[in-house]
Amino acid sequence: MKKHLTITDLTRMKGDRVCIFGVDEDGNGVRPDIGPTGMQEHHLVDKDGRRVVVPFAVIEFDLVRPVHRPPHTEDWEMDPRCRPRLVGTLSNGEQMALLTRLLDESVEAIFDADVHSKQYVNEGEGNRSIGTVRVGEVLAVEYSSTQYGRHEYRIKFADATGEVYDLPITDLAFREYCDSQRCEGHATEMISSELARTLSRSLVFVRVGLARPFAKMYNRCYLQVCAVHAFARHTEYLEETGTLELADDVDRKSTVLTLLNSSDGSKRAKAAYLLGKTKNPLFVGVLCKATEDPDGNVRRLAASALGKIGDSDAVESLTKLLADAKPQVRQYAIKALGDIGDERCVPDLRRLEDPIPYLRRAAKTAVSKICHSRK
Repeated sequence: MKKHLTITDLTRMKGDRVCIFGVDEDGNGVRPDIGPTGMQEHHLVDKDGRRVVVPFAVIEFDLVRPVHRPPHTEDWEMDPRCRPRLVGTLSNGEQMALLTRLLDESVEAIFDADVHSKQYVNEGEGNRSIGTVRVGEVLAVEYSSTQYGRHEYRIKFADATGEVYDLPITDLAFREYCDSQRCEGHATEMISSELARTLSRSLVFVRVGLARPFAKMYNRCYLQVCAVHAFARHTEYLEETGTLELADDVDRKSTVLTLLNSSDGSKRAKAAYLLGKTKNPLFVGVLCKATEDPDGNVRRLAASALGKIGDSDAVESLTKLLADAKPQVRQYAIKALGDIGDERCVPDLRRLEDPIPYLRRAAKTAVSKICHSRK
């Protein structure tokens, strides 16, 4: 089966092995893999010998069948006889727009499972193995030598909720850059500090994924940063991706029409996000309607937008989302209800018996926030 994937992650594994991850035209995550040997660097090149599988390239793969092993539910077996074919490449603005559509509320919200000690998820728990978070603050970057002659690559950061993580980096391009700087004679400490300085001045998205279960460590799936995507804080990038507030009524009318009428789920999702950025209560009605959209990503971003606006007229629609089939939609609805702070939703939040522990905890946090704000 031929499928076009936009590459979001290209990671280094042991030896010559690599791991590829991308999203298809519908926004579904796909991890192509090859039998017992796994993907190797020569699988990144096309029939002409060019390395075409790089982040944000659109690549045609020949996929055979899904191989779901929770939490790695995105795995697909790839036909090793077929070379990848380059279809196109995303611009900077398109890259940011894609990452914004894929954005998760926090690291913990990615996996639909408990993240133990901010380090691992148990094998078999959760229904996906990778997601995207916006970095709230880069606290440190470490590139250092080990006593075994190898090198470590790590990043310490706070996510959008303020939770701090210290994780290894498997991003192939990141590692190649560090190694090239070292080979040019730069000290690892200088490389680390310069990277930390650069990332602190940038808009940074990280792709946080799960390693395969490790038998020697009780079959835990450890967290790792599979990709570091950094963008200059230039206004034109923000304008191109729609992360600035809408400037005039023509834009707003067009965005509302897109949310109501577009057949493209990704465009409807972006429209919901943009309307939330305005924080204008005039859009509560159309966003409440969007909470019934057939696309889960649209419902998720509509809930987030309603939380940003903070109008109590959204409470009924958001409360209905507590029973949504998508865990991330429920997560965003809980947070939005907590942000709005209307006591009418407290009984529903208290009655919530979600099968996912962190969502039950999120509901308790939202109730506490609402009750505290009323004192």
